[in-house]
Amino acid sequence: MSTKSQMRQTAILSLLTKMKFVEISQLTTSFHVSEATIRRDLVILEQNQKLKRIPGGAINIDNERPGILTPENEINVPGRMQICAEEKKKVDKYVVENYIKDGDCIYIDAGSSMVYLADYLVDKPVKIVTANVLFIARSFSKPCLAKIYTIGGYLNRRYFVNTGINANQQINQYSFDKAIISCVDVDIANDMTSTAETETTAIKQIAMRNAKQNLLVFDSHKLNVKAFCKFVPLSTFDLVFCDQDSQREWPKLPDSFVLVP
Repeated sequence: MSTKSQMRQTAILSLLTKMKFVEISQLTTSFHVSEATIRRDLVILEQNQKLKRIPGGAINIDNERPGILTPENEINVPGRMQICAEEKKKVDKYVVENYIKDGDCIYIDAGSSMVYLADYLVDKPVKIVTANVLFIARSFSKPCLAKIYTIGGYLNRRYFVNTGINANQQINQYSFDKAIISCVDVDIANDMTSTAETETTAIKQIAMRNAKQNLLVFDSHKLNVKAFCKFVPLSTFDLVFCDQDSQREWPKLPDSFVLVP
């Protein structure tokens, strides 16, 4: 291996200690090399168990959290879909099979946990309203009985969701039996949920106001992350769903909390 390659790989690892996630496009710009060169670097580093490759980049395999999760150090949605994917699918399937009824009108939020809902939801006779672009895209590959209403607006390419004034106005035209909501941080002890940014919170809050029942869905990887923007108290949700991480010591949970085995 050349000295330049070694120096570049060391620099990549240094970036990961600060950001926890790096994108291939970011690395090609920073080091003035081709995408193929960066991919080879990431393969070597993964083989040496220094990082984990995910679509579009790599994540730090160190379990330490960043100080406060912000858009600058947050993994994008396609990348987050590769983290705890089986846990997310398990929780989504449980929610749909046990809590979604034929004929329900449902809001699907932005976020990686929401995308996998398409695998279990779109073949049911329900109405779905969403601004989640990846959920919509995933639904095209499934047999579909559901009627899906898409929300337009500004396409946020980091979160793959439509946001802004137009999106907020459109979502306010609907009422829901259930709003299925995501977040990036759940703090059970302090009764709080949080997001890394402010752009998606308005549409979440509108959907929740217009819903008869609000369901929070997340994976245990999101417990006590400490994200930048406080959202709503955990107790705001009628039901809260999370995978039952057997390695975790759980505190006393509210009655609304459902641990999915």
